[in-house]
Amino acid sequence: MTLILGLIVGVLFGLTGNGGSTLAVPLLVYALHLRPHAAVCTSMIAVGAMAGVRVVQTARAGRIDNRLGWQLALGGLAGAPVGALIGRQLPERWLLLLFAALVLMVAVRLWIQPSNGTPKSGQACENSGAKTHPFFRLTLLGFGTGVLSGLLGVGGGFILVPGLVLISRVEIHRAIATAMFSVALVSVAATGSHFLAGQRVSWEMTGLFTLGGMIGLWPGTWLAARLSGLWLTRVLATGLILLGAFIVFHSFFKG
Repeated sequence: MTLILGLIVGVLFGLTGNGGSTLAVPLLVYALHLRPHAAVCTSMIAVGAMAGVRVVQTARAGRIDNRLGWQLALGGLAGAPVGALIGRQLPERWLLLLFAALVLMVAVRLWIQPSNGTPKSGQACENSGAKTHPFFRLTLLGFGTGVLSGLLGVGGGFILVPGLVLISRVEIHRAIATAMFSVALVSVAATGSHFLAGQRVSWEMTGLFTLGGMIGLWPGTWLAARLSGLWLTRVLATGLILLGAFIVFHSFFKG
């Protein structure tokens, strides 16, 4: 069961890039019955591993902008411990409600964007000039996403990718690859912060869930190249809306 759920998350991560991993925490909480704080930590490990695989895939194609990736990671590495600290102080119900708000926000963003939850590639162009890579804004973007990662166990690619496109004017595929580079690094910091705060996970469950996610990446990536991006994102957005509504209902009436 754990491997299958990880496989589902991996396929969605490979299909959409942005938003698919948002399902990890709810699946861990409601299907595998983990406590929310443990689910966040487990999700962060799995998301980091999947992002790492994506980094290897895209690095071969030379799509990662190392300069931008390290700028984002610098902010994210500082923000992840802050998010983990905040999350440890929140009651489980409020942590889940915050996650429901995030899920609904991601769903809306996926629905209004034409494909993959990101602007069309024609809306941005590559430009390596210094003025288009403002260090402060990218670091602040990375910090905010790092806080989100540490708090809710998500990669934050749905924020990083459009942020890179708007701030640095990079082409969309390079933005996705660069965001995954940052996510992989920040996931390590977020996970370490949770462990330092005393959080523990089931390594057997975490290993199976992560393995499933990494396996699912391959068919997900393969399908993404062959299916309509608009159809995929609309289906995922609809599922996330239903999931967000379920979390809110369960938190208030079943919690």
